[in-house]
Amino acid sequence: MQELLARAVQHQKGRRLTAVAFTFLGLLFAINNYAAAAIGTSMDQITTGSVPSKAENYELRISDAPVGRESIELAARLKADGGLIRRPVKWRIREKPAGLIATGPYLLDENTPTATAHLMPGVYEIEITYDLARMTHVVNIPDGKNIGLTFILNVGAVRPLTISAKAATHAIYTSDGDRLIRDNIAQGEIVRLSSGNYRIESRISGSNSTAFTNVQIKPGILTSLELEHQAGIAEFVSLTSSRISKWQIRANSSDWQITGTGMPGKHLLKPGSYIFSAIINNRQIIKKLQLRSGALTKVVLGD
Repeated sequence: MQELLARAVQHQKGRRLTAVAFTFLGLLFAINNYAAAAIGTSMDQITTGSVPSKAENYELRISDAPVGRESIELAARLKADGGLIRRPVKWRIREKPAGLIATGPYLLDENTPTATAHLMPGVYEIEITYDLARMTHVVNIPDGKNIGLTFILNVGAVRPLTISAKAATHAIYTSDGDRLIRDNIAQGEIVRLSSGNYRIESRISGSNSTAFTNVQIKPGILTSLELEHQAGIAEFVSLTSSRISKWQIRANSSDWQITGTGMPGKHLLKPGSYIFSAIINNRQIIKKLQLRSGALTKVVLGD
């Protein structure tokens, strides 16, 4: 705004402003005052004409509407220079009383790529949810105007895959590992989340082994990760038709243990020492195991 004013003042340097220049300045001031009222903020924080604001992650559009037929149109992009999102986005709108938290009923509650709602002039809170990414925005709808908002969600995606075991699941934490964001993520599942730094963990059912890596999620980019467990494999075999009624594998260095019945099969475990005990043919046996990373240890059961 200041730059445009400066250009008008410098027009035909050394001469007075023409009538056209005064008209142009008046139009600029009108746009400035009206746009600030539309979103309840100053012109330093917004840009009109479907251009992303430098201070806010949205694009603003304003058009005339018959009084009583005011509306709001909503859309979203993954990043500022990306196309409109075509997958469902969760849109919710409710009234926002001045100085209070919005707690009233939702006037719009849709799960669509874009959304439109006819609303009376007033202040409203918009909730936008796209998978794990969420943001809120407060908008003021003036009399006789339609408001269009396209939100820049700054969302990327991650697709974790554990190559050590087919049955692995994954969890996403904050980068410091203190807060769980989502768990039970299947092999190759795509998860969308806000751009930033995260910790991805891989877990295997029936195992004490975990693998993790740190990843930076960037807007509009799908990051594929391959995780590999630094673990050993204990394979239990029987050369006879031994009947195993109960067994247990217990770690020497922790309280971790796993129990079962029948043939134990294969177990991917954290490197270290273990005690295996079982009831075979009504007789208890105990074996000590030492597992090394990347190594297969076979344990023969029975006579």
